This record gives sequence, structure tokens and C-alpha cells, in this order.
Amino acid sequence: MLHVKRAKLIPFGTNSYAKLQKNQKRQGVIPLKNCPYCQTKLQKDYCNFCEMQVGNNTSKSPLFKGFVSSKDVSKSPGLLKDYHTYDLLLLLRHCREQRREAYHLMRVIGRVKHESNEFKEGYQDAYQHYAFWTKKKNTAETLVKNRLGEVPAAVTNELLSKFYDVYMSVYKKRSAAM
Repeated sequence: MLHVKRAKLIPFGTNSYAKLQKNQKRQGVIPLKNCPYCQTKLQKDYCNFCEMQVGNNTSKSPLFKGFVSSKDVSKSPGLLKDYHTYDLLLLLRHCREQRREAYHLMRVIGRVKHESNEFKEGYQDAYQHYAFWTKKKNTAETLVKNRLGEVPAAVTNELLSKFYDVYMSVYKKRSAAM
């Protein structure tokens, strides 16, 4: 069995980055080729889909909003990392629903795409929409996995209620301490 070591992420352009690359070549370490969030191929250490430098490990304490809007979906993983786990679960649920809808649309159009060129173009648009939501779902799953250590199979109301209750109990303790 072949064991592959993962590359250590260091911002591109630093002196230690060049040294790290030389050491990796000597040790047989394979550098990241895909974004750890959306799985898009990387160009150097930059992800075009996420619009962020991969390897930035600066994080703040999570912000609790209690809801997710359409604007949150378009944010980069660097900004989403600062979201509370509850909000990340809401985002994951939303992305999975949108991906499911895009898949069903793609299947419906796929059944009739051979009838005209308009349907072929519609199918290509539906596929691009599905691919977009797949990347967003992968991003949300990666953020949740980094936070929880695993990705829930389904984001149910019961799961969300548990996270909300935990947040409220911690919030009440902090408020009482002040």
C-alpha cells in the first residue's frame, strides 16, 4: 500500500515556500492540486471559484446569525469560516436543496434535449447550474467537516434544534458572567 503525504500549506511568495517545495520533491510529498473546499483545480495556490488564496488559516470566533440568505451563498470560504456551526449547517441544507432541484431540472430537460437545439442549450445551462451548486455543496460540507469532524447525512430540524439549544445555553452563561 502506497502512503501519500499531504503538502503543508504556506502562502505563495514567501521564502519558506520555495524551501518547502524543494523538501516536498525530495520527500515525495504531493502538493494540493484541488481546492480543499470546492474541489476545483488550483492555479498555484489560488482557487478561482472560491476567489481566495488556499492556505490562509486566520480565523475569528464564529458569528451567530440564525439564518442564511442568498448573499451568504456567494461568499468565499474564507468569510464563511467565520460563521457559526448552526449557520454553516443551514447553508449546507440550502446548498443541498438547490443542488437537488438543479439535478431534477437537468434530468427533465435531458429527457427532451434531443428534440431541438433550444433544449440542448437548456440542458447545458442546467448542467452548469448543477455543477455550481455541487461546488457550493462541497464547500459547505468541507467547512462543516472541519468544524465537526464529520458531515451529517441529513441536516434535519432536530439536528438544527440541538445546535441552537447548545448555542443558547452558552450564550446565557456568557451573559450571566458579564
